[in-house]
Amino acid sequence: DVKAELSQYLPTKENSKQQSLYYTAEDFHLALRESKKGAFTPPGNIKHSYTREKGTRVFEIYRSSYESPDCVKLSERLQIFAILLIENASCIDSDDPAWEVYFLYEKFSDNGTTRYRLVGFSTVYPFWVPPEHRRLRISQFVILPHFQSAGHGKELLETVYRSSLTTDKLRDITVECPSEGFQGLRDVIDTQRLLGSKLLSLSDNLTDPTKSSYYDDAREQLKIPKFQAKRCYEICQLYRQREQGKGVDAKWRLEMKRNLYRRNQEALAEIDDSKQRKLVLHQLYEQLISNYDRSIRALDK
Repeated sequence: DVKAELSQYLPTKENSKQQSLYYTAEDFHLALRESKKGAFTPPGNIKHSYTREKGTRVFEIYRSSYESPDCVKLSERLQIFAILLIENASCIDSDDPAWEVYFLYEKFSDNGTTRYRLVGFSTVYPFWVPPEHRRLRISQFVILPHFQSAGHGKELLETVYRSSLTTDKLRDITVECPSEGFQGLRDVIDTQRLLGSKLLSLSDNLTDPTKSSYYDDAREQLKIPKFQAKRCYEICQLYRQREQGKGVDAKWRLEMKRNLYRRNQEALAEIDDSKQRKLVLHQLYEQLISNYDRSIRALDK
């Protein structure tokens, strides 16, 4: 029963703070016709704009928070997209004013009237890190399907990064349970940021990060947490090996498998057969290398 399954995620007349939700098709189409008579402006402040198709299409990214009733109203409507498009997603708490939301819209003209077409959105939550720092966590990140594979996710994530770096006493920026697709986007952007800041290099021999200030510098300068900085370092290591055309170094491959084993130790320990355990570990390694190679191809573009 699809309707029953979805109903638990949809606002009702009883639990919604909105006065403009519609429960019949007739009411919705009537409101849609009425809305075209007025002008809609996304809540918050514009943080970034860019164009596509030789400047003929304009896109804008707005930042707002749950301190704004308009932001709450709009975000509550958009939560169903997170449920449908993000595996294991849940709705965010509309009673917590600490939530920040980034809205990505296409801006266009309709018979002389400025209109906005939703492209995607991202929700971000601040956590307290003792004794005096804050950690920002990206909770939801959605690009609607018909806008995907056009670089909009990259624009949105980079805008979240740029805007978040102004947060007072920010320790780092993390992601809540990233999907494989989002993690790939994050890997590419963070590696590019580390390359741009000269903390990493694709042309020189890489210094062992455990023998340098690399992890501390990545967190201090770019707010990249250690686990993510390590992924970016490994991507650059693999890039160098691919570039040299000698295949993956055996010692490096073994070290990667050791790291994967430590990361998945509990799950692997449940596999009694040692051959099967080694096979699963190798499959995890192959999947990781495949993801890294995808990031390398994106870096080369």
